[in-house]
Amino acid sequence: MADFLFELGVEEVPVSEAPRIRDQLAGAFRMELENEHLGMDTMEVAATNRRFMVYITGLPHQASDRTEVLTGPSKRIAYDDAGNPAVPLLKFLEANGTALDDVQEVETAKGVYMAVERRHKGQKSQRVFEKAIPRILAGLTFRKAMVWNDSRVAFIRPIRNILAILDGELIAVEFAGIRSSQEIDAHPLLAEDKLEIHSYRDYIEKLHKNFVIAAEREREKIILQDAISLAADLETTVEIDMDMLRYYVFNNEYPVVFSGEFDRRYLTLPQEIISEFMRNEKKLHPLHDSSGRMINHFIGVSNVPDEHRNVAGGNEKVIKATFEDASFFWESDRTEDFPVLREKLSALVFHEGLGSFQDKSSRIQTLVAYLCRLTNNNSMTEDLKKAAEWCKNDLVTRMVGEFPSLQGIMGGLYLRETGVSESIWRPVYAHYEPRGFTQDPINHLGGGLLSICDKIDNITAFLSKGIRSSSSSDPYGIRRDANAVIKVILDLGLDFSLSDLIGHACNLLVTDETERNILMRKVENLFYIRLDNIMRENLAIRHDVAEAVITNANLQIYRLYLKTLEISEMLGTPAIQPLVILHKRVKNISRSDDEVGDVVPEQLQDQEEKVLYETLRQTEPTIHRHLELREFRAVAAEILQMKPLIDNFFDNVLVMAKQEDLRRNRIALVRKIDHTLMQVADFSRIMESE
Repeated sequence: MADFLFELGVEEVPVSEAPRIRDQLAGAFRMELENEHLGMDTMEVAATNRRFMVYITGLPHQASDRTEVLTGPSKRIAYDDAGNPAVPLLKFLEANGTALDDVQEVETAKGVYMAVERRHKGQKSQRVFEKAIPRILAGLTFRKAMVWNDSRVAFIRPIRNILAILDGELIAVEFAGIRSSQEIDAHPLLAEDKLEIHSYRDYIEKLHKNFVIAAEREREKIILQDAISLAADLETTVEIDMDMLRYYVFNNEYPVVFSGEFDRRYLTLPQEIISEFMRNEKKLHPLHDSSGRMINHFIGVSNVPDEHRNVAGGNEKVIKATFEDASFFWESDRTEDFPVLREKLSALVFHEGLGSFQDKSSRIQTLVAYLCRLTNNNSMTEDLKKAAEWCKNDLVTRMVGEFPSLQGIMGGLYLRETGVSESIWRPVYAHYEPRGFTQDPINHLGGGLLSICDKIDNITAFLSKGIRSSSSSDPYGIRRDANAVIKVILDLGLDFSLSDLIGHACNLLVTDETERNILMRKVENLFYIRLDNIMRENLAIRHDVAEAVITNANLQIYRLYLKTLEISEMLGTPAIQPLVILHKRVKNISRSDDEVGDVVPEQLQDQEEKVLYETLRQTEPTIHRHLELREFRAVAAEILQMKPLIDNFFDNVLVMAKQEDLRRNRIALVRKIDHTLMQVADFSRIMESE
C-alpha cells in the first residue's frame, strides 16, 4: 500500500478562507479517489494561511478492474413486433459503442431491461493523481481571486509551490505555470532555506525544526495552554472564543502567546470600545478578573518568539495611542445631542439611487412597526420605532468614523448616556448582530427585530439596483445578511411569514407593480437558497428533508425548521415510508394539466370517492388545529389514518375518466389530498429507504 502527501504553498490568504480551502481540497481528493474506485485507509488535512496539506494512507498502487452495467430501454420497447431491434435499443447501442451481441437482459424492480457490460481497467494511483491534481486546483472557489502571472489563472493568492509525492516519488503536475517539486517553504521569518521533502515523516519533522507546526490541533493546544498559563501569572483566567482561536490557529504557523498591559485610566472607557478595538483591529484578547471586570492586561499570539518583548511592546504603544484617541472621541461625541444627529444623516448617502441613511432609517421605522404586528409584539412598536429612528446616528460620530466596527454599539452606548430606556438603546446596540449564521446568537428580542428589518432593507435595496452576490463574491453582504436574518428568526423562535415583510420592504422601494413582484421573487429565492444551504451545512438536516419542506413553501422560516426536525425524527420509523409512497402516487395524478376548481360534492359518484371526501372534510378542523399548534407529526398521523381510504379510491375509481366533469372533480379531490400533505412537506421528495 502507498502513502500520498500533497502541499499547496501560497502567499498569505485571508485567515477566514484557510479552513474553507482546506475542506474543499479534502472533499475534492476524496471525490476523485471515489470516482476512480481507488480505496484508502485514512486522510489527514491541515492548513495555515500559507500552506494546505493533504496526507492519504493505505492507497493501492493501482485501482481494481471493474465491470459497469449500463442499463438501456426496457425489453418491452427494445424490439418491434417482428423481433427486430427497435429504435430505442439501436440508439442505446450507438451511444455506448456496443454491438447487438453484447446486449443482455437484466431483472430490475421495474421489470426486464436491456443492458451491456463495460469493463474498466483500474488506473495506476500515480496516473490518477497526475490527472486529478490540476483538476482539483482548478475547481477551488474563492470569494475573491487574482491573476498574478502569465498563465492568467485566477487564484486566491500567488502559488509558491506544489508538493505531490507518492511513496516518496514526485508526481509531475503543473498548474498555473507552477510545476510540482519536492521543495517547500519553511517559516517566512525564522527560516531561510527551502526544505526538500521525501515522506510525510520527513515533512512533519523538517517543518517542526524550521518553526512550522503543521497540525492544527497541536497549534491550538499550544495557544490554549500558554494562554491559560500567562493568565494565571496575572492572577486571572482567560476563555478564548472560537472565532479568535480560529484566527490564531490559522494565522500563526509557530504560535507564541505573549501578554501586555495598558494604563489603568483607559478602563474608564466603555469596555465595548476597548474590547472591539483589541479584538477586531489588533487581534488581541482582553482579560477580566474573577468578577468579570476588564483589567488593564491582554494576551495575543505572535508568529515569532518574543523574548525581548518587541511584539508586546509594539502592541502596547499602538494601544496607548488608540485609547488616547478613543478617550477624546468618547468625551467629544457626548457633548452632541445624539438624537439630533439624525439631521446629519440626510447628507450621508446610503447607496446611489437608494437615498440617504436618513431615508434608510425611515424605511426601517416602517418595517419594524410592521414586523411587531406580524410577530404579535405590538407593545414594543413605539420603542422600536424610536430605536429605528436613531439607529444610524452613530455613523456621523467621531468614534465610528475612526472605528467602523463599533457601528451600532456606539449608538446604543451614546443613547444610554442620554438616559433613554433600555428598550430603545439596547436594540440600537445589537442591531448589526449577528454578522452571519455562525456568529453568537442574539438574545435580545428588540435587537433581533430591528436587526431583521435593517438587513431586509439592505437586501431588497441592493437587489432592486441589480446588485448580486455569488458563492465567490458578496461585496455588499447580501448573502451574509440573509444568513443573519435566518439565524435571528431561529434563535428567537419568531413564527411569522418573512414573505410578508419582504413584500412590505419592496413596497417602500419600488412603485411599479410588475417590477415590485419581480423584486419580491428575487428576494424570496435568495432566502430559499440560503435556508436550504443552512439546513444542510449548518443544521445537519438531510438534503432531501430540507428540499421536501422548502419546496413551494411560504417563507415561515421557523415553522419550516420545526418541520424538518419532526420529519427527521420520523426517518427510520414505520410512518415515513407509507407517506412517501402515498404522496408520490398523489403527485403523479395531481400534476395533470386539467384546470380544476374545488371539489363539487354533488358530482361524486362512486362510494370510494364519497367516503374519502367526507373523511377529508371532517378531518380538516383537526388538521387545522394541529397546524396552528405546530404539531406536524400529528398532521402526518391523521393523513396516514386515511391511507386505506386513499388507496381504495385509487384502486377502484378511474380518476382520469373520459367524462370531463367527473375527471376534473376527481383530480380536484386528489389535489385536496396533495394540499393537505404539502402543508407539512412534499413527502414525495424524500428518498425511500432500501
